[in-house]
Amino acid sequence: MSHSTQTVLSTSFSHPRLLMYSLKRIFHLLFRFDRIYITINHIFLHSPGILYMNMRVVGIAGSLRIESLNKKLLRASEKILKEIDPSVEYTELDLKTIALPVYDQDIQDARMPENVLQFKSAIQNSDLVIISTPEYNHSIPGGLKNAIDWASRGDKNSFANKVVAIMGATDGMGGTIRSQEHLRVALATLNSFTIPYPEVFIRQAQNKLDEQGNFADDKGISQIRKLLERAITVTKKLQS
Repeated sequence: MSHSTQTVLSTSFSHPRLLMYSLKRIFHLLFRFDRIYITINHIFLHSPGILYMNMRVVGIAGSLRIESLNKKLLRASEKILKEIDPSVEYTELDLKTIALPVYDQDIQDARMPENVLQFKSAIQNSDLVIISTPEYNHSIPGGLKNAIDWASRGDKNSFANKVVAIMGATDGMGGTIRSQEHLRVALATLNSFTIPYPEVFIRQAQNKLDEQGNFADDKGISQIRKLLERAITVTKKLQS
């Protein structure tokens, strides 16, 4: 302790009024610091945009095949997403590459596989999930349902409180209507926020999409843009 500090303290203790004044000043400064700390803490906790500038989006195609129409639709959606917000960080989670095992609680109980943990982590660390699904036998493809089942298991349900935008492409006229309905039910069970409208059903997609993400369907482009704009808006509101 410095000599000057000792002098001030000894003077304060020898003069009660001066001591009270000093204590009041100290409490006043501490209160101001506390208010500043609380304000800064509030900003960082309730304004996630300050913590990271870019929205993180992951895309999942329900089909595994390399020439999947829904993988092509995801690439088209990525282009539209970047037009809406160029700062978005987009990652496609390719279920064929990730190669999750068929869900089995014996596997989970023994040890959660590393590829499952990586898949769960990618979803948990994202702000928005885009799922483009085909329709198999009037329902969700097995690979996609398996991925959702794994994501819901373990210490944390990875889809909880996630905003999800759903779309689908098919070479027929059905447009994946039933598959999307079943997918919404599964995600609602996991407490996800699925964007209800517009519903994006891309029919006869083989004539509209290519591998580079080019999409020759003005109505489809408009629907995807509206869907993604609403998904981004909802995500930001939930984070604020």
